[in-house]
Order: sequence, then structure tokens, then C-alpha cells
Amino acid sequence: MTSSPKRFAEFITVTTFTKLLFNIARRLIYPFAPEFARSLNVDLSAITSIIAINQATSVLGTVGAGFADK
Repeated sequence: MTSSPKRFAEFITVTTFTKLLFNIARRLIYPFAPEFARSLNVDLSAITSIIAINQATSVLGTVGAGFADK
């Protein structure tokens, strides 16, 4: 199946925009971490630990995708 260059460019544009939105959503929590900690009545370290786990899983997802493709 052959794709046209225009169709490929549209795919790249949509994929890039989607990735940008996911990155913004994931990083938007950093400035609000103290407020989340206060409202949940937990230490700030608990919130930052969750943020760190989120970042680690995104890195592992990138590595794991190569294994899943094989």
C-alpha cells in the first residue's frame, strides 16, 4: 500500500501535535505540586515521587516499544 506525501505530512503533523499536547499535560503539574500536596494532605515528596514515577514509565515505554515491535 502506497501513501501519498501529503497524507504522510498530515500524519506527521497530527502525531507531532498530539505528542506536544501530552508533554504539556505531563509537565503542567510541576508548578502546582505544592498545591496538590496541600489539598491531598500529603508531603510534597509524595507528589514529586509520583511525578518521578510518571517520567520513569515514559522512558521505559520508549525502550519497551522496541521489544514489543519484535
